[in-house]
Amino acid sequence: MNNELKASLKGDSIIVYWPPFQDVKDKVTPEIKVSSGASVNPSSGQEINLKTGTSYVVTAQDGSIKKYVLKLALNQPIPIINRIALTRLGQSLLIIGEYFIPDSNQTKVFLIDKQNKEYQIHFSATDALWSNKIQSTVPLDGKLDTGNFQIKLISGTNTLVKGSFAIGKPSPASAKGAYQFDQAGKSIKKGDQISFTYSLQAPASKYYYGNYTHAIITVTGDPGGKTHIAPIASQSNTLLKFTLPATISTGAIRSIELYSAPDKLASLGYSMYTWNTTTAATTTLIP
Repeated sequence: MNNELKASLKGDSIIVYWPPFQDVKDKVTPEIKVSSGASVNPSSGQEINLKTGTSYVVTAQDGSIKKYVLKLALNQPIPIINRIALTRLGQSLLIIGEYFIPDSNQTKVFLIDKQNKEYQIHFSATDALWSNKIQSTVPLDGKLDTGNFQIKLISGTNTLVKGSFAIGKPSPASAKGAYQFDQAGKSIKKGDQISFTYSLQAPASKYYYGNYTHAIITVTGDPGGKTHIAPIASQSNTLLKFTLPATISTGAIRSIELYSAPDKLASLGYSMYTWNTTTAATTTLIP
C-alpha cells in the first residue's frame, strides 16, 4: 500500500488512523513539518517503528522541549460470526460471518472445550480464508475429543468468542476398517450367529470399538428389497457377532450392512461396512 496517511495531533499524542483490511507496516517513513527554527527527533524522512509508544521530541527555537507519543488507531471492524456448521473430527469446520481478515498471519481460530482448554486450528494449503468465510480442518490427532466447544476467533486486533457447538466423532472412513465375514461360502440356519473378524485404525477406532448395534441383511428373492435386522450379540476389538432373526427368509444372503450407534450427526447410526455376494462366496440361509 503506497497511499498517503495523515496523522492527527491531539495534546501530546500523534494519532495515526490505519485503514481497515490493510496490512499494518512494521516501519514507516513520516514527513514532519515543524515551526521555523524548531527541530524534531527522529527527523522528518527518518524510518521509525509503526507502533503505539514510538515517541518524537520537538525542540522549539527558544530551547523548550515537548514530547509526543505515537498512537496507532486501527480502523478494523469487529468480526461477526453468523453461523458455525456442525462438523466431525477430521473434517471441515465452516465459519460464516463478516469482517474476517483473509490472512492466516492475522486471523487465528481456536476451539475451547468445557475445561477452557484451547486448541488452535491450523490452516493448510487446502483450507480457505475469506472476509466472510473460514473453512479449516478439525484435527483428528488423538488430542482433541468430541463434545461441545466454543470458537475463539482472533482477527487482527480483535478477539471474538462464540458458541457452543458440537463436534462429532470421526466418520467411519477415518477408522479405515478391515472386515472378514467368517461364514462366507457356508450354509447357516435361522437364529444362528454370524461373525466378522475385523480391525480399525487409530485414532478414530476408539469411537467405534464396542459401539456396534446391529446388522441389516438382505436376502436374494425377497420382494421389494425387504431387510432383516440382526442385533449385536457380542463384540470385542477383533470380533463382532450378530444373531440372525428367526423370521429371516431362506436363500442366498445378498448383503450384510454393519451399523454402529447413532448420535447428533447420524440419527440412524453409522454404516460401518457392507458385505455382498459380488465380492465373496455365496452364503446360504437354510431353515
